[in-house]
Amino acid sequence: MVIWSEAPRPRCQIELIAPSLDEQIGKTAGVRFLDALLREVDWKPWEEYYHQSGPGRPTHHPRVMCAAILYGLIRGMHSTRMLEYATQYNLDFQWLLDGRTIDHSTFAKFRTLHGERIKGLFRQINRKAAQLKRLSLEEVIVDGTRIRADSDRHGGRSAGALQRRLAALEGKIAAALEGLEKAQEQGRSDEAARFEREKDVLEARKKRDQKALAVARQRDVVKKSREGSKTPAVRVPVTDPDAHILPNKEGGFAPNYTPVIAVEAQTGLIVAEQINAGNAESGCMEGLVEEMEGSLGAKPQRMLADEAFGGGHDLQSLKDKGIEAYIPLGKDPQGNPALRACLGQAVSPADWDRLPYRAGKLAKSAFVYKASEDAYYCPMGHALPAYRRQSRRGNQGRKVSKIEYKGAPCQDCPLASRCLSGKARSRAILRDEYEACREEVRDRMNSPAGREIYQRRAPRVEGAFGTIKAAMGMRRFNRRSLQKVRQDWTWTCLAFNLKKMMGWMGDNAEMNSFATLYKLLRQYLAAKLLQWAISARYEVKIAKAA
Repeated sequence: MVIWSEAPRPRCQIELIAPSLDEQIGKTAGVRFLDALLREVDWKPWEEYYHQSGPGRPTHHPRVMCAAILYGLIRGMHSTRMLEYATQYNLDFQWLLDGRTIDHSTFAKFRTLHGERIKGLFRQINRKAAQLKRLSLEEVIVDGTRIRADSDRHGGRSAGALQRRLAALEGKIAAALEGLEKAQEQGRSDEAARFEREKDVLEARKKRDQKALAVARQRDVVKKSREGSKTPAVRVPVTDPDAHILPNKEGGFAPNYTPVIAVEAQTGLIVAEQINAGNAESGCMEGLVEEMEGSLGAKPQRMLADEAFGGGHDLQSLKDKGIEAYIPLGKDPQGNPALRACLGQAVSPADWDRLPYRAGKLAKSAFVYKASEDAYYCPMGHALPAYRRQSRRGNQGRKVSKIEYKGAPCQDCPLASRCLSGKARSRAILRDEYEACREEVRDRMNSPAGREIYQRRAPRVEGAFGTIKAAMGMRRFNRRSLQKVRQDWTWTCLAFNLKKMMGWMGDNAEMNSFATLYKLLRQYLAAKLLQWAISARYEVKIAKAA
């Protein structure tokens, strides 16, 4: 016979003294730590936005709204409708909001109104974290990922396709206007209202397509300047033109953004975050360092990142600030015969096949730079002195100064077929203003200490992305445009830090519970010892009396 459990609190049972919300939440629950921490934040910049005008409904305090949004992100709730549901039915949300119920439109309006203030809150929380645990900033790890934009996966269009769509829309708008005029002349108000709505929808679609067309033309110009005039046209997501159609981490292509984070290695906190306007991860090191200096008042000693962050300007900015960069820039080929003691001597013909090649021709690493002479030496021992200076724009639009090193005509060189391309009479080597910085970083990375340091990069930063995507469910942005996506990414990084800090509180709570148990054990042993002493003394007295 099976005995089934009885309901401890039947739903229809009336309780004379119902338990309070506070009694139903554990004393070590993370939501308590979140509430206590947000009560210590300075909310004056948020409060200044509000003013009481008329007998309207009282406004929820920014602390209350931020607490609900951040706790929702920690629990994987990115939709405002999910937050509305949680405030009505989730016990921890009811405790956090003191029984308030907030609808989804209020949450949406709040995020839109205070989008620019979330960065200040992110900095305040990081300073609070620095007070709880010492942030040494000895090592900061930088990495980027891809997160889906709120745009149709198959909604990308090229500039030509958008032009054809706009031409068709012009015809539809003209037809709607004509129908509207006829309906107004004939006094058919219902039909006139229908044409009016149709015209508004078509004009909104036209405005959206015009914005996408402008973005597509701009990106076509940039792509053709890099890859040539025959490169295929860029496809732009029409719904969110600020996004880029990029490969997904899970495979395939879709509209994506490329967020970047900087993680403090010791604590795992995100100390800086950013989303570039383009799809490249390079060019953000300087901004990340400035963010750390602004929020924590210090700069890191070392910064670790993958090869995507190895742009010349990034490396130079880190060097100027006295920060050691650990970024792989490609290793020198093992046993490269071009790295010889006497550069004026030719490489032995037996070693020609071991020289580094790229696309069937001698690579740049087969030519060795000699700083004292400001010249490159080719494998045959001939010097390539500085020939001319030139200035070009790099990937980030900055002007980069370059020097072209060129030697005498060398068509008769035995390595000419492996070195020269097309009708070139001599080989030219380009060296930009950041090459010395790259060589310094490359030497650091090729050292045993550099390789050991760089091995610590992946676990911390990949773990942060894993928590954000898997545990917090952040795999797609819910709003459109670069500005709003940047704000949402700051919200997400702030929620990640709070989740991490709630874990610290759990550790402290565990330690406190151990200390309490130890104290009770001591009291128990002391009481037992006292009881034993009293009983022993009593037995001695009885013995003497006898």
